[in-house]
Amino acid sequence: MAEKESITRLHVLIRPKSNYAVVIRRGPAKQVCAIGWKLNSDEFKMGQWLKGRIYERRCDISPDGRYMIYLL
Repeated sequence: MAEKESITRLHVLIRPKSNYAVVIRRGPAKQVCAIGWKLNSDEFKMGQWLKGRIYERRCDISPDGRYMIYLL
């Protein structure tokens, strides 16, 4: 029996004039992870895993890059 291939999608939210971005990783199944990205030093910080969906077109980063707001 063949295994079902899982698809992973990446979306990046970049705030202009800020050194911060957020990578939204969707997959496997109905799980999503938010990852912080410091652009000036290329550091990544793993955020939380969420069972659900973050709509990448319905979220944004604060002007200083410290916070992310999203709708489920």
